[in-house]
Amino acid sequence: MKNASFKTAVLMLALALMLAGCAQSVQQPIDVTAPVETPAAEQATEPVQDGQAGGVITEELLLPQDVPEEEAVYRLSYSAPSFGNETSDGAIAEYLDELYTRVVSERMPYADSAEELPYTSVSFETQQAELPAGIYTNVIFTEEHSFGGPEEAEFDRHVIVLGPDGAECSLAAVSGAYYPEDIAAQQVWNVIAYEPDSYFGDLTTEGILSALDLYNGFAVADEGYTLFIPQGTIAPEERGMIEISFPHRALYPGFVGDAVTEEVYEEILPALSAAAAACGPDFSGFSGAPTGELATAFMNEYFLAKGVSSISAAEYSAAYRAVFGADISADTDPVVLAETGLPFYGAQWDDAHIDGDTVTLSGSLMSGAPGSSSAAPAASLTATLRDTGNGWALVEFEIM
Repeated sequence: MKNASFKTAVLMLALALMLAGCAQSVQQPIDVTAPVETPAAEQATEPVQDGQAGGVITEELLLPQDVPEEEAVYRLSYSAPSFGNETSDGAIAEYLDELYTRVVSERMPYADSAEELPYTSVSFETQQAELPAGIYTNVIFTEEHSFGGPEEAEFDRHVIVLGPDGAECSLAAVSGAYYPEDIAAQQVWNVIAYEPDSYFGDLTTEGILSALDLYNGFAVADEGYTLFIPQGTIAPEERGMIEISFPHRALYPGFVGDAVTEEVYEEILPALSAAAAACGPDFSGFSGAPTGELATAFMNEYFLAKGVSSISAAEYSAAYRAVFGADISADTDPVVLAETGLPFYGAQWDDAHIDGDTVTLSGSLMSGAPGSSSAAPAASLTATLRDTGNGWALVEFEIM
């Protein structure tokens, strides 16, 4: 089966699982396709036990796929989750396609005949993290590969972090930090400083950064992040893959912990992000609780960022009151939440100061999402929040 056929099979499988998941909770094995010329491939679906996904894709391929089974020189097997969500399942399908291409182009050509076939075997686990912006799901693939049996196996990690809306996220997107690379490298450097003899002696921060994958080499948890660093890149091969963790606050602006506490920053961040997204496209702003179209745009961005696609009128009004410390106006009715297709705008906060029960933040309105190559400052920005005793109310948002 050619690579293009493999892509089609994976996408068909994801779609079949999505439809089957809507009809029943326990899915029976289905025959989606291994083409007639690949009798060695076996595919099945099973229910995911932790409830985080709708099913499990399993497959085993003997390679090359256009030769009789007895002439196969390599084995590829994997398990992967199916979420019943087009966006999430698309990210999984893309990884499986890349996996197949990598095995065929980088490993299979070096396979020698042996009593046991050289192989790549992929397993996964899912983990969830509850952050202020919503629930994030880590899909952690562990790739075991060997040319000489399990005794000589090596292991790699590939992580897909799915946001509340099901989209794949980079470290920048999860944290909201526009330029997290240097900070992440510094966190690794700090760990190395405690055990310098356990790592290569000629490492630099630039060398560390080149070993990091801040898209598919990290996972997020309630308390922080974990970086998965490939074997042999910053430490001797025998140490295997390196895991280094650090707290969320490491990627917060410098004023957090000084002008405002971590808890306050985490509480106000979703509202600040929604304000930047709603006000950015036309460089608008508000003083006092926003009304009309601007309020509707804000609430749309606020809920969508949390992965909420529908909301009751009561919940809508309660959320507005919690964010702005005021009742919603008559001209701001709950609407069907939907992606707008407008350009992305965010905020990078540089400073903050407190005056009594009021905190004022200053920074830049950013055009482009965190982690995107096109992200750049578009204007100056200030935001003012007031402590109401029941939370922080966003009372002013100004783009200059």
